[in-house]
Amino acid sequence: MKKRPAQHIIPGMPPGIIIPSDSAQHPRGVDLLTYSADAVDERPGLAVDDALAAIRAVTQAPATPPQVLWLNVSGLADAQLLKKIGEALTLHPLAMEDVVSLRQRPRVDNYDSHLYIPLKILQQDDNALTFNQLSIFLLNNLVVTFQEQTGDVLDAVRLRIRHGSGRIRQMGADYLMYSIIDTVIDNYFPCLEQINDLMEALEEKIIRNQAHKDSIEYIHRLKRDIQEVRRAIWPLRDAIGALYRDELPNVSKAIRPFLRDCQDHAILLFDSIENCREFANSLMDIYLSTLSNRMNEIMKVLTIISTIFIPLTFIAGIYGMNFATMPELQWRWGYATCLALMAICAAVMIGLFKHVGWLDFKQKTTITRKKRLPHQHAIAILENWLKQNK
Repeated sequence: MKKRPAQHIIPGMPPGIIIPSDSAQHPRGVDLLTYSADAVDERPGLAVDDALAAIRAVTQAPATPPQVLWLNVSGLADAQLLKKIGEALTLHPLAMEDVVSLRQRPRVDNYDSHLYIPLKILQQDDNALTFNQLSIFLLNNLVVTFQEQTGDVLDAVRLRIRHGSGRIRQMGADYLMYSIIDTVIDNYFPCLEQINDLMEALEEKIIRNQAHKDSIEYIHRLKRDIQEVRRAIWPLRDAIGALYRDELPNVSKAIRPFLRDCQDHAILLFDSIENCREFANSLMDIYLSTLSNRMNEIMKVLTIISTIFIPLTFIAGIYGMNFATMPELQWRWGYATCLALMAICAAVMIGLFKHVGWLDFKQKTTITRKKRLPHQHAIAILENWLKQNK
């Protein structure tokens, strides 16, 4: 997982001050999407003044059927732009301050006239996982989203609006909020599957004694990534639960069954990440056990070699004593007989060790798995990482 640049907090600053981080992306205009059951008007890359004027025109002259507006800002480097949007839409200053503070926990803040919901978007970038913050404001018939960086996670929601798929065009802004949250949650599952595939690929290599010496570092990185994902998912369950349990502004009762289903997805997601965490812990145990077994095999070989040489050393030691009279020293075939005796002793001991199975080093390990085998791309990613870290 790519490390997020540190965002320093200036002590003594008054609340509600918008201070973007140094790594914030500069926005390229704002995107405004207006839709109803009959029509869709999508205007990307608008100037902020034009977008706010369009929002005022719709809110001051309600149409029939009712229209839902979605204002999206990608990039949080322009403090003046964010301040202008917050003041025009009467968004709470504390919430706007949290928009640019990129270490927010998922939660629901009720500011009477609107809701503020920060989320973490999990994305895959160059075989690395990255978190981007998504801030959602729910107003009456208006949803405002602030993305830390430009991404395609929300394109699935836009596509449903364009084609009128499902019931999104017949519902209000609260359903749009639900659709965005549900899409963010569903985007976690492919990333977790990739982590699981990588761990399965590494497990195969460890069991077959093909693991690289840096595998323990790779396992540690996987465990750290899983822990980061777990921190993002843990408070998400409570946040969604608050949406459908509490009486909140702009959230209708009709939307609560969908939010309950969304919470079920979040619980399933948390269970999946817990399984991944247990898998990573067991993977570390398997790796350490494999190293221990390999060391035991080496010690067994050395012990067998030492044991074979014990009688040979004993025989050689007898004839190395400095006695003047040793009958075997005067024999014509004494030297050959001594070597033959040593060879016979070694052969007998090797045969004995072979009989009890101590010299069977070519045992095949049969792996029976009920789980699916890892995808080829997971194995390729693992091998590529191991090559780069040689």
